Amino acid sequence: STPAPLRARDYVNSVRVWGPWELGPNSNGSLSKMALCWETLTGFLPVVSVEGGPWNITSCDVLNGGGPALDCSEGCKLKMIKCRVGGFGSGPHPSASCGLIAHGRKEG
Repeated sequence: STPAPLRARDYVNSVRVWGPWELGPNSNGSLSKMALCWETLTGFLPVVSVEGGPWNITSCDVLNGGGPALDCSEGCKLKMIKCRVGGFGSGPHPSASCGLIAHGRKEG
């Protein structure tokens, strides 16, 4: 059988935000009970890009239609608890290109 489409959770007093997030090199903080959503036509722009930290993301949906959901750069500090990361599962761009991109530089 076909799984049900992934939809942003409905939390009491929750926030649903459409657009990319850049958590820069000198940033830190926490996000909770939010749906972080983005739909890209290029397939390259992530919903959340993390360079800094520490960041704590709890009980959030990180959903992208067409691009990566989460991009973690070398040296970032990110802790995710009870989160869903991926694509929407329905609509014109149902899938994320990938859930997580992690990258750094080669030593030596």
